[in-house]
Amino acid sequence: MGLVDRWASRAREEREARERSARERARFPPAPAARRLHADRGSPGGSGGRVLHRLLFRRARAEEAGSAAGADAGTSAGESASASDGAPSPAPPSAPPAASAGAGAGAGPPKPKTYKKVEMPTPEQIVMDDLMNNCLVKSVLATVMGGVLGAAMGIFFGAFEGPVPGEEKLSVTQSLKNAARSTASKSWSYAKGFAAFGALYSGSECVVEQYRASHDIYNSAYAGCFTGGVMARSGGPQGMAMGCATMGALSVCMDKFMDMH
Repeated sequence: MGLVDRWASRAREEREARERSARERARFPPAPAARRLHADRGSPGGSGGRVLHRLLFRRARAEEAGSAAGADAGTSAGESASASDGAPSPAPPSAPPAASAGAGAGAGPPKPKTYKKVEMPTPEQIVMDDLMNNCLVKSVLATVMGGVLGAAMGIFFGAFEGPVPGEEKLSVTQSLKNAARSTASKSWSYAKGFAAFGALYSGSECVVEQYRASHDIYNSAYAGCFTGGVMARSGGPQGMAMGCATMGALSVCMDKFMDMH
């Protein structure tokens, strides 16, 4: 049934309903208030009835349009199926290149950041840090380490020292005793020099660092200059100036090489 036929049938039913209602009202005329209430409730003669007629008409048009769209979709599907029966099947899509696959895999969601747990130092660690940062403790440790290093260097260089002229006539035992005395003397001399150097350098650097309240390369330069000047005091002002410049530059180079600051 078409839309026009459906609408004509609905209009005929409404006309018959209005005629029946008119006959009923003619037989039993209602009161004015009841007539208004009947119109508001959607009777065919009131405004509510007209609104209902519009809604029904729109619904019928929507159903008609939906059925027409379904028929068109079925027709197009049948045509495409018949066309695909005679046409060759398309080739399967080629695999993406490895580079694009790798790029897609690497472009995933960002990983969450991880943070290391910060542990507070214990009272024992705080006491140990304060002890190791004490200038006197630093000087003593540097003195001991310098002495040990100097003694080892004295023994090493004394072992390669040649015999003193005139010792060829001595016995082997006497030659060994003389070599041991010479090595011990050289080792003691090296130990004293390195111990003094370590004590002066470590102590002066600690004092300068605490005075400046900064840990940088300038502390090493000042400590090296002071140590070199004191160690070269026997050469006079010129020797002290040369020792200051030499040791200051050497300290800066060592700090740069070891990346201590």
